[in-house]
Amino acid sequence: MSPVSPSRAVRIWDGTGWMDIATQGAQGLQGGGISRTFTYASDGDTNGAIYWIGAKGGTFAVPVPSTGAVVAEGFELRLDASGLFSASFPLMMCVDRNINTPTATSDVAGSWIRFDFRWRRLKPNRYSLRTRGDSDTGHPRSWVLEGSNDGSTWATLDTRTNDTQLTGLNKWVTYTCTATVNYEFLRIRQTAANSAALNYLAIGEVEFYGDMVE
Repeated sequence: MSPVSPSRAVRIWDGTGWMDIATQGAQGLQGGGISRTFTYASDGDTNGAIYWIGAKGGTFAVPVPSTGAVVAEGFELRLDASGLFSASFPLMMCVDRNINTPTATSDVAGSWIRFDFRWRRLKPNRYSLRTRGDSDTGHPRSWVLEGSNDGSTWATLDTRTNDTQLTGLNKWVTYTCTATVNYEFLRIRQTAANSAALNYLAIGEVEFYGDMVE
């Protein structure tokens, strides 16, 4: 497992929000090699890694801020993207478990959304995408799922070309992928135009399954 950043703020949940209590080295936050498995059961289930992060407080809460910026900085999950279509399609919408609220990147070739699991590492075996629910257009058709531990060197875990399964409103589709190591970063990168012949990447929801270590 590759190193994580040298220090991170340590927080505790006080019942209403996160409270910073200290700064701790990476080794302490790795949790002594804790591992867990997220097993796919059905499309849109609550078994995935992102849902688990959001539900650690007891009930599910969106694990990143509701901001229109190209970075959504949560304590246990960080999202960023190649750009945003507009502030009406913030990154948090692809992990909020609400229908009709898609994330959409800017209309640029090679658009991507990246998921940073911070000090944790995931070896995915499946991932689920849900189509946008606001409009039956602009669905992904060609993309790759990639993994990285430094944010610059990427391994291809799955490739889809002219895939037409993502059609209709709020439709979940689950794909298999192949990973041999655990990754801090997972990225969905569009490799050709969407169903509207445009280059924005619009996704209603994303979920990952597999083995996680920390």
